[in-house]
Amino acid sequence: MSVTGIFSAVPSRPNTGAATDPRFLAMAHNATVLLLLLAPTLLGGCGLGETAATAAAGGASRAQEAAQARRVLNSVQQQMDLGAQQAEDRLRAAEAARQ
Repeated sequence: MSVTGIFSAVPSRPNTGAATDPRFLAMAHNATVLLLLLAPTLLGGCGLGETAATAAAGGASRAQEAAQARRVLNSVQQQMDLGAQQAEDRLRAAEAARQ
């Protein structure tokens, strides 16, 4: 007897599982839609949605803050250099006046 002969002797049965039941499929579809509709509300309730929006906006503001901090640092460094130069000039002038 051939292999196909063995399997042809077993009567085929229709798949009667829950995955093919139209009522089950409709219920699963409805549950999926409900979950997709409620997910933003549930996440918004715990602040996760706001956190994502805040993080996106915060990234841009942090970049601006970093650029501003660099400008302030450069300005302070220039002022310190200028003050040090002026102090050195005064010291040289005072030493020259002594001699």
